[in-house]
Amino acid sequence: MSVTQILVVDDFLAWQHFVSVLLRGESDLQIISSVSDGLEAVRKTKEIRPDLILMDLSLPVMNGIAATRQIRAHAPATKVLFLSEHRESDLIQTAFDVGACGYVFEVRFPLRPHCGHPIRSTGSTVCQSQLDQLARESERQVLGASYSSADGN
Repeated sequence: MSVTQILVVDDFLAWQHFVSVLLRGESDLQIISSVSDGLEAVRKTKEIRPDLILMDLSLPVMNGIAATRQIRAHAPATKVLFLSEHRESDLIQTAFDVGACGYVFEVRFPLRPHCGHPIRSTGSTVCQSQLDQLARESERQVLGASYSSADGN
């Protein structure tokens, strides 16, 4: 079994620790480093060449979008999965436009057994309808709303 080596990029140290603890039990996922700003993420990626980066959007020095753009240019084999509290569709679309393989809302990060599933599935392509559905589901969880859209989802 191959192990996915992960770089965690977030300026909130408690979140870095939370993600580390959450993934500790996953034998095929290994956090090899953590950094707290976008520029350091670019530097660290060049140094350690992780398989996957868990990237926040709002970072000091260089934001996650700019960092991802540079990382994808220098390390195209490294996948970037955004973990962010931002739900604005234009930001999410921009994340995919610069090369992200996925986008997970921080409050939706799974707190159950087999928590690495969204990380393992980052190789799949997310289409716009899936993105829209994810946004609606997250909105329902965050707002406690019980509504349906015009298309019945």
